[in-house]
Formats: sequence, C-alpha cells, structure tokens
Amino acid sequence: MCIRDSYHTSRAIGVATSVKEVEQALIAYLSTSGVDAARILFLEYDEQGEPTHIVMGAGWTVDNRPAQPEGTRLPLTDYPLRDYMTSDEPLIFEDVLTDPRANEATRTLIARISGLRSFVMIPIATSDRWLGTIFVGRNPPFTFSPETLRGY
Repeated sequence: MCIRDSYHTSRAIGVATSVKEVEQALIAYLSTSGVDAARILFLEYDEQGEPTHIVMGAGWTVDNRPAQPEGTRLPLTDYPLRDYMTSDEPLIFEDVLTDPRANEATRTLIARISGLRSFVMIPIATSDRWLGTIFVGRNPPFTFSPETLRGY
C-alpha cells in the first residue's frame, strides 16, 4: 500500500456525498491492500437504541467467491460475529481455526463458508455506539503487523 493510494482514498472520502460513495472508496482501497476479502457491515438499531440487525454493505473478494448480497439484513442474534462487536479496538484473528476465542459458528462462517483463515474487524463507531465494522480477511493464516493495521 502506498501513500498515493491513501491520498486518493482520503480525497474520495472527503468529496463523497453519500454513505455509498464512502463505502466504494474504502472497498477500492482495501482491494489493493493485499487482503483477499473486504466488507463493510452496518448495525441497525430499534427505537430504544438497541442493535437489532447487521446490514451487509459493499464488499469485495479477490476471487469473486459468493457472498451475501449487499443490503442483506440479518438479525443480530443470527450473526456469529456479534459477540466480538464490543471493543473500540480492532479485533484480530490470525487463524480462526486455532484461535481459542473463535466458537464453532465463527469457524464455520469464516473458514468453511468464506474460505478465510485470518481476519480483522475494525469498528466504525461514535463515542457512544458502534455503527458497523470494516471486515478484512486473508485466505491463509496471517499475522497483521501494526503497520498493516495502520493502513486499514
């Protein structure tokens, strides 16, 4: 990833006039960052301010593998990664098949269905709640260095 790519992405986000344009700029950037898959996910809240659904935003894979279509809404209770959406820090799994934090539903979703072994979830949040997450994954087990994470 080069500074030029970061500059163009920052510029595209700065002139964006919609959430969709921001998503497209982020996915374009992530598709050149060396990851094998990227997705933007949003949380949907009810009137009481409780998260109820995950909504699939823009996504990309290196090999065009099937994924849930953009706009798909899943009840949060059915989303295997919901328990990890609590920290303001990126969540890193270097190998989902051996990481003791991963439950069977997470292993199934990430490794067996998505074909990924490692992933990072980067929170999109305000000071008081999560808005969603940027999800990036790699097919093989992978150690995400601090420098790599700064690029996301």
